Formats: sequence, structure tokens, C-alpha cells
Amino acid sequence: MKNYCIYPFCFLFGMTSCIQDYLDDGGTHSAESNTTPYEYLSSHTYHMFDTLIQIIDHYGLEEEMNRAATVFACSDFSVKALLKKRSDQLADEHGDEGWAYTLDSLYRDFTADSIRIYFSRIRSN
Repeated sequence: MKNYCIYPFCFLFGMTSCIQDYLDDGGTHSAESNTTPYEYLSSHTYHMFDTLIQIIDHYGLEEEMNRAATVFACSDFSVKALLKKRSDQLADEHGDEGWAYTLDSLYRDFTADSIRIYFSRIRSN
């Protein structure tokens, strides 16, 4: 008897779930943008690329970034994870938890070529 009560409920639920138009299509989007990659990342609404912009500025790679066909941008979360992982590695190596790997340490250990690998080839106009 219990099974027979569930069938009408499932049928009504199935019928009412199809009534609402819950999908709202935003239309066609363009992959083109009027801003350069540097401008786009530096003006991001949630400031998710601020550390990357600092790194680009430190190495003077703004023009190369703007000429690249594609930029593989890492967020602040990724840079923070790298710094944390490297700090933990240094703490394990030296047996002291006081080691901190900072952005200045990254500048010392990384070169501009380490950042350039995230830019694709230069656009051919």
C-alpha cells in the first residue's frame, strides 16, 4: 500500500518540475576583448591576480605579456600555495618552523624566463 502512495507523488513532482523555465541563456559571447591582458588582470573585479601583476611588474614583462597570443595566468591562491609549500620544504630541510618563503625569496630564486613560459608565442599580425 505504501508503494502505491509514492507513485502519484513522484508523478506530480515530475510534472511540476518541468513547468518552470529555469535556464536563462545570456546570449552569444565574444572571445575578443578591448583590453590588454595586463589591463584585464590588473582590473579584475575580485583582485585575484594582484600578486601576478606584482611579479610581472618586478621583471618588467608587461609589454611581452601584452604581445602574447595567450597568457596562462595563475591566481593569488596559486602563488600563495607555492609560497606555503616552499616554506614548508625549507622548514623540513632546516628542522626549524621559522622559515618563511616570501615574494622577495621568489624574486631571488626565479628568473624572468620562469615567468615567460606562461606566455604563448607572440601574435603574428
